[in-house]
Amino acid sequence: MLRRELCITSCCRGWGASLTCTLWICEGWAGIFVSINRSGRPEFAAKSQQETDDYLIEGLEKWRENMGIGKMVLAGHSLGGYVATKYAVKFPSNIISLVLISPAAIWPTPPDFQEKMATIIDNLGFIQRNVIRKIIDYWVPGKTPLQLLRPFGRVASIALKKYVKMFGSLSDDERSDLKEYLYQILMKPGTGELALAYVLEKGAYGVDSLEKYLLEFKMPVSVYFGDNDWMAKGKPKDFGVNPYYLKNEWIREKEIKAAGHHICLDNPEELVDSILEHLASIPK
Repeated sequence: MLRRELCITSCCRGWGASLTCTLWICEGWAGIFVSINRSGRPEFAAKSQQETDDYLIEGLEKWRENMGIGKMVLAGHSLGGYVATKYAVKFPSNIISLVLISPAAIWPTPPDFQEKMATIIDNLGFIQRNVIRKIIDYWVPGKTPLQLLRPFGRVASIALKKYVKMFGSLSDDERSDLKEYLYQILMKPGTGELALAYVLEKGAYGVDSLEKYLLEFKMPVSVYFGDNDWMAKGKPKDFGVNPYYLKNEWIREKEIKAAGHHICLDNPEELVDSILEHLASIPK
């Protein structure tokens, strides 16, 4: 497995994943996301999208100050990409460059999403259909789909074992370690994960979508999606005609081959090469 020095100072990992999903591309501080992972679990008291943003962004800023970090290259995967972008909006002077890896919430929910989703669910098999519906039921304030796993204790590791099998780039030992690590962190009480319903609509669209902020940035930003990335399938129909990264010369986007949403695990070699190319282009 790849281990190469990267100049990423900090990396906000995604919702429900773990720092192990970013360690292969980052030798700096990985997995920074308040109340998730092996971090502390302070009470999540936010009751709105803005309060949730403040909770996540201020947590990252306090961490930066405590670590004595000045300007930083900030990366974010999935929901971590949302946090990294919102942090850059509030604290632009702290950012050298923003690296967004399959970020969530770039686009708002399409008008026909609910109808299409209902059709897809109706055509699934009995078990899949009911699992997806239960997940949707838990995508509401005060709940998260991870709460469906916790009552099952060690039995939940069976589902996690099936989940990690999708990462063919990992060895058997690495998949076993990832499964156990995910079990250990996902069985802990949920606090920061409760941000989900306040910042993401079903389908991982943005309650306060990021495209408008990306259009205004005056800092180097690179965005990466996998070529089989379900997060990228949320692009609006006119995306190829007038995408955000053609409207702002500071932004570049690249598709990573043979990769899904977890690009860091699926094709870390190409992702690292692309990020290094981006960072090398930034004026010193």
